[in-house]
Amino acid sequence: MLVLSVDSRVQHFLHNQFTKEMYMSPDPSECPVEDSQKFNGKEHTWLQECCLSLSSTGELLVIAHRNRMIILTSKWDSKEEGEVKTKYHVTWRGKYPENKNTKILLPLSKQITSVLCLPLISQGKSIHCGPDWTCAIVGISSGFVKFYTENCNLLLSEQLHNEPVTHLKCQSFEPARYSTEQEHSEDLYVVYCSAVCVLMGSGLFEMLRACRNQKALVQANCGDMIRPPPLRYKKWGFTEQDRVADLEVVGPATDSTFDHLVTASLCGCFNESYCSTAPQTSLILAVGETPYVGFHYALEGEPALVSAGVTKAVVSKTKSAIGQVSSWIMGGIKSSSVEKVKKNVPFEPAVPVGCRFGLCDLLRHGDRVVISPNRKLSIVSDSLGRIILIDNLKGVAIRMWKGYRDAQCGWLEVQEETRQCGISSRNTHQPRMALFLVIYVPKQGIIEIWAMQQGPRVAKFTASKSGRLLHMGYGLVGLNNIPLKGGNRCQFSCVFIDPSGLVKEISVPFHFALSDKNSNRAGDLHLLKKLKVLLKEEDSDDKLIEEVRKTVQELKTNDVRTQTLEILSTSKYITPDALDAALSVVVEKLIGQDSSSLDFSSKTLLQMA
Repeated sequence: MLVLSVDSRVQHFLHNQFTKEMYMSPDPSECPVEDSQKFNGKEHTWLQECCLSLSSTGELLVIAHRNRMIILTSKWDSKEEGEVKTKYHVTWRGKYPENKNTKILLPLSKQITSVLCLPLISQGKSIHCGPDWTCAIVGISSGFVKFYTENCNLLLSEQLHNEPVTHLKCQSFEPARYSTEQEHSEDLYVVYCSAVCVLMGSGLFEMLRACRNQKALVQANCGDMIRPPPLRYKKWGFTEQDRVADLEVVGPATDSTFDHLVTASLCGCFNESYCSTAPQTSLILAVGETPYVGFHYALEGEPALVSAGVTKAVVSKTKSAIGQVSSWIMGGIKSSSVEKVKKNVPFEPAVPVGCRFGLCDLLRHGDRVVISPNRKLSIVSDSLGRIILIDNLKGVAIRMWKGYRDAQCGWLEVQEETRQCGISSRNTHQPRMALFLVIYVPKQGIIEIWAMQQGPRVAKFTASKSGRLLHMGYGLVGLNNIPLKGGNRCQFSCVFIDPSGLVKEISVPFHFALSDKNSNRAGDLHLLKKLKVLLKEEDSDDKLIEEVRKTVQELKTNDVRTQTLEILSTSKYITPDALDAALSVVVEKLIGQDSSSLDFSSKTLLQMA
């Protein structure tokens, strides 16, 4: 578990600012009775009331509440005396950025409702494929989506809908893992209560790079600011579901010919005309009310919406012209026609998508949905304290957990170690993947990890009751559909943010998904990997000898014991006493066995020792 620390000054700022906004006074005595008790003895859940986002590389952390926001950047300090070397420091903090033209702050009705951090990959020709910079995206209750740099410099702003932005989600480029699957393109999803806007990443990230370069030229007095063109996006509306609390865009979901004909016969009639081939559709899994889980299908191939941006530009120029004429005729008094034009800015209507089927329960309301990294499963939490595992393509609920009210869920996809790292596998071309579900229950203060799909609970440990579990299901963006060597996997897939100021990464070994018979070798490989890291980091000779002896004693297979002795004998970090301790443990284990039961590998290992 990797632990990242947050500066104590950041914690003080966040807690004080949250207290002032909630109660308009930093003094707990002026708070209500129920809330003052939280300050006196109980933990205050200010962290759960904020909007949080951590970049998939862990370099940027954004925390916002109402009209206040703070941006933190991670820095490595090798001179730090404690175990935690990486700490987050404040890059920008304060109230929501003001309008530089009018110097008027945003009203409280226009509050921050969602944030997202996207790391954009560097375009330089380098072997190191890391992020060049991180874009902070902010969703406003007025429907605006604003894009900022790490220093909170505004790059782009546009209103896509006239409802509050409930969620901001992203999908990074991922090539097809198998021949039967389709690749997933880069997209940014802006979720509203009754619609979702899909921004194509191929054009969006290029525009953000251009705006950032232009901003740098303006700050250096080397050019003038150029107004960027309107964003191209698709807007899908939900007319057959009463309320949409959260959603996930699964992606392409083309039906088979049989399913296509069944759907045509159910939706139409006996004499209904239909196409012989199934159309290209995208599946949208939405949770809310009536039904609490709905499977919506949107037709692909429709043109992107740009007329709304053109209309806004025309209205803006018309408003400017009317304002100049009115100020010239009436001595600077603003005309009422200007306000009328300002309020009647049109929005592009959403394309309605049909809800083919769903999971219906009048007493159950869906709250959150999180899709798995392979986009085949989704986890849904509802208002009755249940967690439901959904098969996205089949449209069925395959598992349910009870007693998890207000649970926060995330996914972990663990890859089996390849032979290149000194670990053999029967499938060297395509390593196996294990999928785990992480469940955080704030009311109970526990975190559980379950193996998918019908696996057992592999881990359970306590946690703070006022923390937050964050799941980042995307990697680097701005690839332009070019696959990365080694894959575009998220570096920090699932983390837990403790209110004390620690950001903890949750990791699970691959062998936890295997049975007892097959997990012996995988468990030994995991111990060997930990031993390699220990050799580089441990400075004390006595502690190194103890850890080496303890690790070798836990090994169960002879081939991994052989690899361990080879690594220890060739390592420049090993000491003679530590190597002697490892050899003694191996010899004691082999001599303790019956000589007739020793196989060829055991005899070879005994000769080597």
